[in-house]
Amino acid sequence: MGRTLIQKSTDVIHRDSTLCFISHLIISVFLCVGCAADHDVASNQQDVFDEADQISYNAKLISTVRGKLSSVITYKRMERFSNKKYVYFYDGVEISLYEEGVFISKIKSDSAEVDERSELMIFNGNVSVKSEDGISLTTTKLEWQEDEAKVTSDAFVTVITTKNDTINGAGFESEKSFKKWLIHKPYGVTQTKLDLGVSKQQK
Repeated sequence: MGRTLIQKSTDVIHRDSTLCFISHLIISVFLCVGCAADHDVASNQQDVFDEADQISYNAKLISTVRGKLSSVITYKRMERFSNKKYVYFYDGVEISLYEEGVFISKIKSDSAEVDERSELMIFNGNVSVKSEDGISLTTTKLEWQEDEAKVTSDAFVTVITTKNDTINGAGFESEKSFKKWLIHKPYGVTQTKLDLGVSKQQK
């Protein structure tokens, strides 16, 4: 059977790398690679495939790029499946994103999952986003694709702008700072005239 890494208490893990923040997340926390015993490998192959071989509790990940803060990830429970190249977060996860060491946005959700092969991170449940300039978003599903530096959702979303405009819609696209964003099929209550196009940067 596989060897399980169980990481408890409130750990702070640092990583300095030029990789994307999702890669930081994967590489920083999973320092022990599961291995199977030589005997009974064939008979237990499916069990190993379905079993989380790395588990971590109450950990905080601090990632940097060229010495500058890139992300801070705090979670309650993590399970990684090496054979599937998949990671699951349960019981709440919070990610603060930084650009050149400067805070730009924070994402919170009930749970999250990471596909290591595509470097796609999906936030599920009660998902909320708060940007540095005060824009907030709530939805039930949000995806972060690092290689495109893009945040998207195909679920119902509600955005509240810095001028207290409330805009709802089905579908959302943004870059990670949430300064330029697009809502599909928008409707809502606005105190000011808005151009509901690609850019929603508050002036």
